[in-house]
Amino acid sequence: VGTTAAALCYLYLYFDAMIKVRRAKGALFTESFLHSLIRSGLWSWFVFDVCVLLPQPIPFIHFDIPVQNGLDKDVFLYDSDAILTSLMFLRLLFLPRLVSAYSVLRSEIGHRASRFFGRQVDTWMVMRVTLTRDLPTLLALTAVLLISGAYV
Repeated sequence: VGTTAAALCYLYLYFDAMIKVRRAKGALFTESFLHSLIRSGLWSWFVFDVCVLLPQPIPFIHFDIPVQNGLDKDVFLYDSDAILTSLMFLRLLFLPRLVSAYSVLRSEIGHRASRFFGRQVDTWMVMRVTLTRDLPTLLALTAVLLISGAYV
């Protein structure tokens, strides 16, 4: 529970920094965080990220969730902790953003090159370049995905 609370705090700081960057580029937003998120177009990304962080097994609260099989109409009971723990693996969606944040392409030289070539440096462009040119990062991402996929 503590790590989820810390992740939500850092998520707030991340989006607050994105709003400040847009303000520095000349966008006019109000001082309210919520209104700035909506006007900047980041609201849907913020809600998505919060929904990814919310699944958390709650201590001392256990209940069974009936799931009906579509083929033979059998009903299976799953423990709430098992389902919520499995949903926590959605946090792997933050992995491309993490790799992008620590990429060399996010440096000043990368931004100069992007202006020279007329390209915008965003998360998905950094991931494409990293996965095609950086073998250790590709192997590390593959290992993380294989190990976490084997756990589920």
